[in-house]
Amino acid sequence: MGRRPRASLENARLDLACVPSCGVGKKRDILLAFLFVAFLGGLVWMLSRPTEPVCHGKPLSAWLKELYGWTGDTNQAAFVAFREMGTKASAAVPMLLEALSDNDQEVRTHAAWALKRIDPAAAAKAGLK
Repeated sequence: MGRRPRASLENARLDLACVPSCGVGKKRDILLAFLFVAFLGGLVWMLSRPTEPVCHGKPLSAWLKELYGWTGDTNQAAFVAFREMGTKASAAVPMLLEALSDNDQEVRTHAAWALKRIDPAAAAKAGLK
């Protein structure tokens, strides 16, 4: 029986050199390039989004739109959302100041609570304690 030659690193390289390339290197490079571009796109998207505060799954702009009608329980929920957002809901201050002069006592009370939480200086300027 003949002895089999020992596999060496050089023999392994020669054997691999004889195997035809199936484009695995190109496919891998394309996949890596695609993943890199997707990562960069996601990063740009995340950094370019406006940082609008969200409460109960709704952004501040949605709560402001709901407040325009002054109808039903939505108003109370909107005022609570403004309070929970705190100083991040500063865009609601003009509407809350307007709500302080509403005919409905409940609306005025909720607006005052929210305004005190969002902008204490504006609340003091409006005469709230």
